[in-house]
Amino acid sequence: SGTYQAVYTGSLPPVISAVSVAPGATTANISWTTDKSSTSRVDYGTAPTSLTLSASDPSLVSNHSIALTGLGIGTTYYFRVTSVDNSGGSSTSPVTAASPASFTTIDPTPPVISIVSASPSFGGSAAITWTTNKPSTSRIDYGISPASLSLNSSNVSMVTNHSVTLSGL
Repeated sequence: SGTYQAVYTGSLPPVISAVSVAPGATTANISWTTDKSSTSRVDYGTAPTSLTLSASDPSLVSNHSIALTGLGIGTTYYFRVTSVDNSGGSSTSPVTAASPASFTTIDPTPPVISIVSASPSFGGSAAITWTTNKPSTSRIDYGISPASLSLNSSNVSMVTNHSVTLSGL
């Protein structure tokens, strides 16, 4: 009988926060912060169950940034970040029990537009429709002559079947 008190004398592992990705066509920059100085490592791959590639920096920092290079254009990658402090305390995000985070590199090729159709209707409006070979936004520039396309109508939704209605014609 008696009162006991446990005292933890070790240090806590770093806390990872603010993980972000800036993808390019064949590169990605993965950044995060930790509450204490620690190393930086990104494990990544093209399947969520196979993060077989890695990039790292052994410098002890609290603002982390790892550049991934040689990536495939328009490819989805899965990843986890890990930081280890100078006491050996390690943290990974997302935790290994959860699904890894993901990003898709940018495909810089423009969409191919096809099947363009204009359908005028009563009341001074017209529906313009078209398709693209990959999801993209929609925008119609129009005016009273080919040299004066000063008006526009757009939709920022990423779609392959586009439809924009022009009114007030």
